[in-house]
Amino acid sequence: MLYGLVENAKPSEEYLFFSMKKPEFDKSVANIYVPFRKFRERKRVKVRGIHRADMKGIVEPVKYTEDRFLDFPLPPNMAIFRDKVAITSWGEVPTGILITSKDVADQYRELFWELWRMAKK
Repeated sequence: MLYGLVENAKPSEEYLFFSMKKPEFDKSVANIYVPFRKFRERKRVKVRGIHRADMKGIVEPVKYTEDRFLDFPLPPNMAIFRDKVAITSWGEVPTGILITSKDVADQYRELFWELWRMAKK
């Protein structure tokens, strides 16, 4: 699902995401998300992510990515790219939902930018 989001991406297209909660760092993330992040870097997609404030110091800088932090609950594990929204669960068995809808993507993108303006670097 994640690879499908950016497989035809052009450099500098925007990929927006809301980060996972701290306890969700586990084997699934290492085995699935880290290789995906490297794939996304090779595409040179411009990435912006919003994390919970308690992730500051844990989130490592990533090429082509700008991170910000907020001190209140966020929609977890969500990515917005073009007309798609991906929602992921990194539990014992990673699962995801992909929504293809310009309207839904635009609404989440609007939420993202409102929170981005409030977030701290």
